[in-house]
Amino acid sequence: MRIIFQLLLVLVAIFLADILQDKVAFIPEFIVQLPEVDYTRRDFHTVIVYFLAVYAVLFTLQTVWLGGWRPGSAPSTVQQLYGLAAGFAVSAILIFITSAIAFDPNFIVGIAVLTAALFLLVFLVASWMEDTSWWSNVGALCTGMVRRLFTVSGVLIVLLAVSPGIMAKLYVSDRAFANYVTQIRIWFSHSDQSGYVLVNALGGRLFTQPMMVRSDPVDAARLYVLERHGRVLVLDYPGGGEAQVVLDIRDEVGDVESENGALGLAFHPQFGQPESPSAGDFFLYYTSVHDGQQVNRLSRFTVGETAAVTAQSEVPLMQLPREPSGFHNGGTLEFGADGFLYMAIGEGVHPKGARDQSQTLRGGILRIDVDCAASARSRPPSRQPAAGKTANYCIPLDNPFLHVDELMEEYWAIGLRNPYRGAFDQNTGWFWVGDVGSTQWEEINVVRAGGNYQFPFIEGYEPTTIARPSQVWGTEREPLYAYVHTAYDRAVVGGFVYAGEQFPALKGRYIFADNYSSRVFSMPATGQRVDAVEPVVTANQYAQRGTSSLTQLGNGDILLTTLGRSGAATGEVLRLVPDDAATGPLPAPAATGTDAPVTAQEIRELYVANCARCHGLAGDGQGPDAGLLQVPLPDFRSPQYQSAVDFETMRRVIVEGGPAANLSPLMPSWGHLLTDDEVVGLIRLIRQFDPNNESDQGAG
Repeated sequence: MRIIFQLLLVLVAIFLADILQDKVAFIPEFIVQLPEVDYTRRDFHTVIVYFLAVYAVLFTLQTVWLGGWRPGSAPSTVQQLYGLAAGFAVSAILIFITSAIAFDPNFIVGIAVLTAALFLLVFLVASWMEDTSWWSNVGALCTGMVRRLFTVSGVLIVLLAVSPGIMAKLYVSDRAFANYVTQIRIWFSHSDQSGYVLVNALGGRLFTQPMMVRSDPVDAARLYVLERHGRVLVLDYPGGGEAQVVLDIRDEVGDVESENGALGLAFHPQFGQPESPSAGDFFLYYTSVHDGQQVNRLSRFTVGETAAVTAQSEVPLMQLPREPSGFHNGGTLEFGADGFLYMAIGEGVHPKGARDQSQTLRGGILRIDVDCAASARSRPPSRQPAAGKTANYCIPLDNPFLHVDELMEEYWAIGLRNPYRGAFDQNTGWFWVGDVGSTQWEEINVVRAGGNYQFPFIEGYEPTTIARPSQVWGTEREPLYAYVHTAYDRAVVGGFVYAGEQFPALKGRYIFADNYSSRVFSMPATGQRVDAVEPVVTANQYAQRGTSSLTQLGNGDILLTTLGRSGAATGEVLRLVPDDAATGPLPAPAATGTDAPVTAQEIRELYVANCARCHGLAGDGQGPDAGLLQVPLPDFRSPQYQSAVDFETMRRVIVEGGPAANLSPLMPSWGHLLTDDEVVGLIRLIRQFDPNNESDQGAG
C-alpha cells in the first residue's frame, strides 16, 4: 500500500506539472532559454507510463533493500529523495532516447521538482504528527542530504540527475551525438516485428531526385520515373538496365528550389489503347521558374512512335503564376474511375493580389474533364482566374461548387494547405490525401466531393490564430489522422490503401510516409479517425533528401522513392520486401554520395528548403511562415545585422538553435541534420545577402 501511495504522489506531481508548465519556469531562463513545446495528450500519457513504470521499480527495490519509506524519518526520507533524483534521470533519459514524443524539458523538470516537493510535504506533516520537536527532524533531513552528497553513491546519483541536461546540450551541439540519438529513436519507434526491408528496385540504378514512379498502364514490365528537374525516364522492371528518356523539359522547368520542379505525372485512362486518340497521352504538373518568375503548369504531352516526347508537343491546360517563395505547390495528379483528372494544388499557388478562391486555384483538389468529349457530362469553363490562363479542358457538370460564385468551378474540395500526395482506394473509391502542415501538424484526409478541410482556421484538430470566416463553403471535415511534429517526423507523404496479396498484414490498410524521417507507417483504412499508426519500415535517406512518394503496382509491389542530393544522382527507387527475402546489399547511406563536396547550388537549396519558409528567399525575414512565429526575424540584408553578428555566433545559432545565443527558442537546432561544410556554406550564403560584404573572413 505504501508503494501505491508513493506512486500516487508521483502521478499528482505529473498532473500538477502539466497544469503549471506554461505558467512556471521550472528551469529559470537565466540558466537556459527553452522552446515552447506543444505536446499532445498522447505524449502526456506516454510520460505518465514512463515515470510510473520507472518509479514502480525504484520503490519496489527500495522496499526490498531498505525496508521502504518511513515518511516521518529523516534518514529514510534522505534515501527517498536521492532515489527520486535517480528515478527522474532514468525516466527522462528513456523518454528522450526511446520515444518520439514532443520532449518538453520544462514539463519534465517540473515533474521532478513537484514530486520532491510533495514528498517533502508528506515528510513535514508526518514529522509534525509523530514528533513535537519536528524542527530538529527537519534539521536532520538537511544535514543528511548534505552528508549524502559527499558519499560515492550521492555523487553518482547527482551525476545521473544532471545527465539528461548534458545529453540535451550534446544533442544540439554535437552532430555525431545527435545523429546517434536520432537513429536510436527511430530504431525504438520502428517495430522489429514488422518484418520488412527496402531494397533497390532497379538493379542498383540511381536517379537525380526521383519524385515518383508510374507503371506502364499496358506493359507492367516498364516503369516510368519522374525526376524533379524535368525528365521522365522509362526502364525495365524489375531489371532496370538502360533508361530511355521519354521527356526532357529541364530547360522549361528552369530553376529548381524550394518545393518547385516536376511534381506529378498521370497517364490518360486510355493510354496504350491503339484505337484511342489519347493512346499516347500523359499529363505533367510542374513549376516553371525563370528570371525570378514562377508559374505552375499543368500540361498534356503525347508519346510518339519513337516513345519519346519533345517539349514542343506540350499542350498547356493551366498556367498559374504564383508568389515567389516556391513553397506549397501540392503535386498529385490522379484519374478517377469517372475518367476525370483530379489535381492536388497547394495554397502557395497564387500571385500577389489574387488570394481569393473566386479568383485563383489554390489550396484544394481540382477536378476537370481533359477530353471535353461528352457534352452531357461537362462544359467549358465560364471564367478565367484573375492571373494566368486555363484552356483545353472542361468542367464536370457535377462539380460541387459549380454554381458558387465565391469559388472557381474547378474545385472539388477546399480547405487544404499542401496536399502533396494522394491516391484513390481501388475498392471504395475514396481519395486519400496526405496534407503537409505548417509548423506543427501533419494530416491524413479522406477527401470527398464538396469537402472543406478547414485550413487555414483549423489545422490538425486545433484552431489556428486565423479567425474562422463568417461563411464556410462546403462540408467541414476533420482529418482521419493527424500528428504533431517530433524531432524527425514533420512532413507527411501520402500513399495508398494496399490492395495486393504479397503483404497480407498490410492489405486494406493505408500506407504513408514522412519525408523527414523516411519512416513508413500503416493505419486502418476504415474511414474512421485513428489516434495511433504502426511503423512498417524506414528508408536510408532523411530530411530534405528523404521520401518523396509511395506507389502500389498492379502486381502488389510497393515502391518508394527517395530524393537524395540535388547535385548528384543519389536518389533511389526502393521496393518493400520481407526481411528474409532480401538479397544482395541493402541500401546504405554510404551509397548515396553524401561525402562528396557540397556545391553552392546545394547550399542554396538547403537554405530554401530549411530556412526560407521563415527567413524569406531574399533573407528579409518575410518568409511565408514568418507571421506564424509572432517574433521579429532578422533582415540578413541589413548591414547592421551583418556587422553585429560574427561567424561563430551564426554557427552556434544554426547548430544549437536560438537559445544558444539568447535568441528565440523558435529557431531550432540544425546540427543533427547538417554537416560542418553545409553549416559553413549557409553562413557564407547569409553573408552574401549583404551587398557590402564580399566575403566572410571568419569562415576561412
